[in-house]
Amino acid sequence: MQSRSRRWVAAVFGMGVALLLAVPSASADIVPAGSKFIRMRVVLHAGRFDDYCEHQREIAKGDTFEAIAKSAYGDAARAKDLAAANPKLDALRLPVGAKVVLPPKLPQPADAKETLAWAFWGYANLSGHFPLQRIYPGETYDPVSPYFELIACPADQVAEFEKLVEAAQQAKPKAGGLWAEAVLKQAPWAFKAKGLQLGKLVVANSPAAERKTTFRIRELVATSTAPGRFVVEEESVEYRDLVGNVVHAGFDLLLSWRGIPLGLIVLVGAIGLRRMRRARGGAAAR
Repeated sequence: MQSRSRRWVAAVFGMGVALLLAVPSASADIVPAGSKFIRMRVVLHAGRFDDYCEHQREIAKGDTFEAIAKSAYGDAARAKDLAAANPKLDALRLPVGAKVVLPPKLPQPADAKETLAWAFWGYANLSGHFPLQRIYPGETYDPVSPYFELIACPADQVAEFEKLVEAAQQAKPKAGGLWAEAVLKQAPWAFKAKGLQLGKLVVANSPAAERKTTFRIRELVATSTAPGRFVVEEESVEYRDLVGNVVHAGFDLLLSWRGIPLGLIVLVGAIGLRRMRRARGGAAAR
C-alpha cells in the first residue's frame, strides 16, 4: 500500500513538473529579454475621450466625403465637416491612399468641468532625427525609436502648439525630435505620458519580427493650479512574424513543434498510469 502511494505521488509530481515546463508565462517564447531586435508598433486608444478627439483614416477607392461621413458618424450630412477639416483635399476627386482627418464625433460640452477634447503627438526623446508627428487614436504607428514619448495637448490649444513647433523648427531645422523638449517648456498645458514602455528585444530563436503594443489612456487631466497628468497603461501586446502571422505563446505553443514539454506530460502521465494499473493488478492477485 505504501509503495502504491509513492507511485501516486511520483506520478502527480512528475506531471506537475512537466506542466510547469510546458506552460511558461504568457509570452515565454517571445519574452523581451533576448538578443534579437524587432520592429515596434504603437496604437493609442483614447478611452472615454475618444468621441471628443480627431481621428484619421485612409481614403479608399470610390470614397466620397458623404460616404466617409456615413461610415464614421452615421450621418452623410457631416460631409461638410469633413470638407472643412480637410481644405487641401478636392471633394470631387479624393486621392486614394491619402489620409482624411475626421473631426470629433461630439463637441466639447460647454458646461464640462474637465477637458475632454485632446490632440496627441509622438516623438523620440533621445534623437535629433525624428521630428514630432501627430498621433491619431486608433491608428498604428511606427515609433522608430524605443525611446518614444507621447504628448497630450488640449484641442483648443492645438493652433498655439503648432505655432510653437513651427518656431522651434525654424530655430533649429535639423534638431528633429529635440523640438518637442523646447516646445514643452513653452507649453505648460501640454504634457508627456507616463507609463509608456516599449519592448524591442525577443529571444534569438523567436519567429517574432514585430511587436504591436496598444496603450489606453488611464488618466488625462488638465488643471490651471497644478501640472497636468497624462497616464497610459498597456492594454495588449501582439507579436507577428515576417509574413504577418500572429506568433503564439503559452498554451498555444504546446500544439507546435516548439512545445516539446507536451511530450513530457504525455510520457510521465502514461508511465504513472501504467505503474498504478500494475500495482492494482498485483494487489488484486494477492
